[in-house]
Amino acid sequence: IAYLTISSFSALVTNGRMAAGGAYYMISRSLGPAFGGSSGLLFWFTYCINVTFNTVAFTETIASTFFSAEQNTQWNRIAVSSGTLFVLF
Repeated sequence: IAYLTISSFSALVTNGRMAAGGAYYMISRSLGPAFGGSSGLLFWFTYCINVTFNTVAFTETIASTFFSAEQNTQWNRIAVSSGTLFVLF
């Protein structure tokens, strides 16, 4: 399935010059606004989930590296996660 998706996306990208919208621009212009809007919403949702997973992984790495076993509490992990998201956004 991944190979077919990559091949289809490669075919879309090679049909023209990509403008400022990136992948969403190519999909919406090639396949129409209805399909482009739904795929744009899915891209946004997956990016939100990706930020969550990356923040949790970063927090676990920082907590296990810099905190001892007694200090590695849920509240310290929440503090590190909140600080990370504050710096990112």
